[in-house]
Amino acid sequence: MVTPHNVADRLSSIRVSPRRPGRPGAIAVAAGVALTLVAFAAGFVRTAPARAATTVRPSHRGLYRDGTFTGWGRSPHGRILATVVIRRGRIASAEITTCRMRYPCSMIAALPPQVVARQGPEVDIVSGATQSGEAFSSAVSQALAQAVSAGRQP
Repeated sequence: MVTPHNVADRLSSIRVSPRRPGRPGAIAVAAGVALTLVAFAAGFVRTAPARAATTVRPSHRGLYRDGTFTGWGRSPHGRILATVVIRRGRIASAEITTCRMRYPCSMIAALPPQVVARQGPEVDIVSGATQSGEAFSSAVSQALAQAVSAGRQP
């Protein structure tokens, strides 16, 4: 028969080890690892446009002079040469012409179409190739600076 005293005796015999303060449980650690793996498994983490401080942005469209312009971008891992083609004052195409990086430029191959779509050097940051993406953005900015200054000449 169960009485209040029997229940109290049974409950007092159960040992519960206290959690150590400041240490996450196994479930929290597993969840954190799983979320990290999912983020990197995507292969491409879209965060924010590359540094806006190094970009050349015309005040209105059509400011660029038509032609083909090139620019070099540097990073601690090497250099990138970008070629930008301007037609009717707008960016018609952009490409990575030369890639002298420590890592393969295939990791940032999706960036040139973004330059055309956004009509400027702002591109997404690529997880695992952040500095390569910034070097490409800088190279495009340098090429566009030539197109802007060329458009202002008499």
